[in-house]
Amino acid sequence: MRSISHRIISSIRTISPQTIFLLIASIMGMCFLIITPPFMVPDENVHFIRAFSIAQNGPLLTKANWIIPKGILEDENTSDFSNRLAEIQVEQSPALPAMGSPIMYIPQCTGILIGKMLNLPLGGIFYLGRFFNLFTWIILGYFSIKKAPIFKWSFFFLLVMPMSLYIAASFSYDVLSDSILILMVSIIIRMKFEKDQKLSRIDYCVLFLLSLLVGFTGKVNIFFPALVLIIPTQRFGSTKKKVYIVALSMLITLGAFISWSLYSLAILGDTNFVDAHLVKIAGSAINYQSQLKYVLAYPFSFFGAIFSSIRLFWFDYFQGFFGLLGWIDVPLPRYLYAMAGLQIILLILSAREPEKSVSISDRYVAIGIFTGSVALLFLILYLSFSRVGNWLVDGIQGRYFIPVFPLLLLVYYPPRRILSQTIMKALCPLFAVGAIVISLSEVYLHYYRPAIEYSMHQDGFIAPVGEIKKGIEVTETFTSGCNGMNNISLLLATYNRRNTQNLIFELRDNKLNSILETINIEPRTILNNKWRTVRFRPLEDSQGKRYSMGIKSPGSDSGNAFTIYKDSIKEYGYSHGNAFVNNKPIYEDLVIKYSCEPAWYFIFKP
Repeated sequence: MRSISHRIISSIRTISPQTIFLLIASIMGMCFLIITPPFMVPDENVHFIRAFSIAQNGPLLTKANWIIPKGILEDENTSDFSNRLAEIQVEQSPALPAMGSPIMYIPQCTGILIGKMLNLPLGGIFYLGRFFNLFTWIILGYFSIKKAPIFKWSFFFLLVMPMSLYIAASFSYDVLSDSILILMVSIIIRMKFEKDQKLSRIDYCVLFLLSLLVGFTGKVNIFFPALVLIIPTQRFGSTKKKVYIVALSMLITLGAFISWSLYSLAILGDTNFVDAHLVKIAGSAINYQSQLKYVLAYPFSFFGAIFSSIRLFWFDYFQGFFGLLGWIDVPLPRYLYAMAGLQIILLILSAREPEKSVSISDRYVAIGIFTGSVALLFLILYLSFSRVGNWLVDGIQGRYFIPVFPLLLLVYYPPRRILSQTIMKALCPLFAVGAIVISLSEVYLHYYRPAIEYSMHQDGFIAPVGEIKKGIEVTETFTSGCNGMNNISLLLATYNRRNTQNLIFELRDNKLNSILETINIEPRTILNNKWRTVRFRPLEDSQGKRYSMGIKSPGSDSGNAFTIYKDSIKEYGYSHGNAFVNNKPIYEDLVIKYSCEPAWYFIFKP
């Protein structure tokens, strides 16, 4: 009996990180794929339409309107998912911006084409596209871990994070882009430590192919081929040849990126974000040309905006990096983020491998590529999503940092191993499975739980409260009618324009006079005349307690601000609370509703 258990333990110890990744990512990725409702991943409806158009019309761009399933671009529209393509209603839609080359949609298009060949309903085609995207992430992730001579468990952690698998099980084009970048870093690190022979022609072909794919799959990744600099000179045969290979790799990436950009410009024209709806006063419009002039004239102000954004939103970025699910509105328990941060530290401490060192010059290369990629990311979103001269960079999400994370591993590679990898072999899979199970439960509870909902208004008699701009705070007091209150929904409006500043939501306990929650609501998650749900940790004993919720937007100006609706007739509002604007009572009440967890949640909660 003892020998059997010993053999079992020994066999578990010999399982490689890539095999464990294959098992966990396959099972848990499929769970995310099935449990996540359609289009409940950021921009998934747009990516679905882009992939659907490529599968229908081919990879070439066209100015002609697209023929797409009717209403599919509307929020949560899945009305035709049970019908086959020949039966669904269609509509014409103006061609969307190119958003990257068709290469980024190869997995999704493969699923769509197979679904069409099998005559599946639209829903079947949709989930088959998701499946092939997830399959791509798993296969490329498997080889990324397998090829890496160091950082195997760090790559494992990165590839099975809740955010990584959640995006992988969707139509997002980030799946192919991120997985190619991670694979490229893994292969280059492997080439660095294989010092016994020169690089072969196959090695050069692999580098050039990866450089080409990087150029076609992203705007902020053009510096990654420079990582070839960390490969020892003796593997090239001479310094001259090394410089030649690095330069050629960079030129291939830049050439691919520029050629696609010029082609897109020639066919579709200028598809950069220029919002004509915003009033052009006090620099409040989104105009990338004016913003670029501002950056060139005041570069230190732009870098100040980057530092201010990181200083204010570093935790939001880490949430989005590790796991901020749904449409950026399903956070995980806070203790899980703390544990993830600790896991990253432990992975770095255990990363050292015998006879494998990273020189100071290698670290400088890695930090240079990391800094350049992050700065370029902030620049693109500053040009595209932020009003001219804004002191913050809007639109940054933590998941954008996933592909650059391996570069930091090189920077912080320890001089000696401080923690045994045997410990990490046990901790990493256990933590990954636990985090994913909790994430799946949060997604399930968010979209499918039988929550108790309390509405504090009657439909039909509403009006906007006015622009919520700098110097304005709108609040509403109310008494909770249930235990386990865990979200408040606000009926917001954009004035049918693209506003660029965050709303700040605060929930206060009136009796204790304390702030319970402060949550930033990103502008891209707010739709015109739609409910926006703000989730927070369940308040177990909330029934009968007095609360107040407030929203403000210190960075907003006239013409670039959101609003919330109020009941235009007090009798149709909420009799047990009051609304205030800058602490001055108004006659009406805000249009909000809240819901609570069912009683069983507190028995079985994670």
